[in-house]
Amino acid sequence: MNGTLSEQSARLLDVTRLVSRLGRTLTGIDRVELAYLVELVGRDDPCFFLCRTSYGFVLLDRSGARELAKIAKIGVSDPPDFLSWVRRGLTPEQKRAQTWVRRHAIARSTFSHLGEMVAQHLPRKFDYFNVGHSNFNHKVIDQLKAAAEVRLNVMIHDTIPMDYPEVQRPESVEKHARLVRTVAEHADRIITISMASKQSLLPHLERVGRIPEIVVAHLGVPAPVPKYSEIPTDLDLSNTYFMVIGTIEPRKNHELLLEVWETLPSPKPNLVICGSRGWLNEGVFAMLDAKPEGIVEVSDLSDGALAALMHGCSGLLFPSFAEGFGIPPVEAAILGTPIVCSDIAVFREILGSTPVYHEVGDIYSWAETIKDLSVNKPKAAEMDPMPWSAHFEKVL
Repeated sequence: MNGTLSEQSARLLDVTRLVSRLGRTLTGIDRVELAYLVELVGRDDPCFFLCRTSYGFVLLDRSGARELAKIAKIGVSDPPDFLSWVRRGLTPEQKRAQTWVRRHAIARSTFSHLGEMVAQHLPRKFDYFNVGHSNFNHKVIDQLKAAAEVRLNVMIHDTIPMDYPEVQRPESVEKHARLVRTVAEHADRIITISMASKQSLLPHLERVGRIPEIVVAHLGVPAPVPKYSEIPTDLDLSNTYFMVIGTIEPRKNHELLLEVWETLPSPKPNLVICGSRGWLNEGVFAMLDAKPEGIVEVSDLSDGALAALMHGCSGLLFPSFAEGFGIPPVEAAILGTPIVCSDIAVFREILGSTPVYHEVGDIYSWAETIKDLSVNKPKAAEMDPMPWSAHFEKVL
């Protein structure tokens, strides 16, 4: 669709994913959606926010979105209403979240009347943004296009489920392939979060036969704020320790670190694994259940606690096979914490010469670097925070 941003200053952000995650620890994608919400609320341009619920769509205005930003990281404490209470298939947190969003909506519609709601409350021209990989499908697209002159902007964080299907749930692979196919066919503009992510996306778009405009905009990464008081009291940090952050799933390559720790001489430093157990990783789970020396599992830490652990550790270890961006290594670099990570294109792009790079299967090199950092933690060069303003300059 034609038209400059100045001609289409109104914006509609889909917040379906963020609402569905209220009361849970926010993932990287959730945080991006929240950052977009905060940015749009703070601008003078008209802004609206769309959420799909179990009973249809709801529309929030700036005031409702501002309240959503306040509760995004703490969840909803109010009890669910009757509609949510009787709805099966929702977690207690989701029931409370859907109740909350209905109570703060300026409008609601059934699934088949989204277009009418949009036509009634939004200007004739607006930009639609979907940055959470949720709720972008033909039914939504058709109704938006029937209701207005809408330009569709969709963020694709990565194509990892399609590029590494062997370490994904089958339903995740098909879901992501369907999203990319729909985006290729209908989006007016794609936002990617790294050049590496764009390069991995292009072959998939070419197979569909249409490549929309693509803008590459690195994510914003503010300076982490360490809060030592939020570290769990039962977490013993008296020993030298390293960290790895992320869901314990095959792509994150925790197996490499467990094998490295087997080779380290006693007394071993601690490896604090920050993340919940994921999928298709029974071998790693068995290794963890054996309680190997020096290995500590912890999950559901606050942002302040993670930042404090990162600030005090001897090094952040990040041996992923693939990433779309990689926020934890950037945060570690901002704090001046040494980083040892896998030698993949996206880390070279984002972090430059800051980390120590090793191949994902080179157990010897990882072990030697960890031994050295255990006795000699250098002060790493601190990286400047990455402001969201630079991202939004390109996107908005």
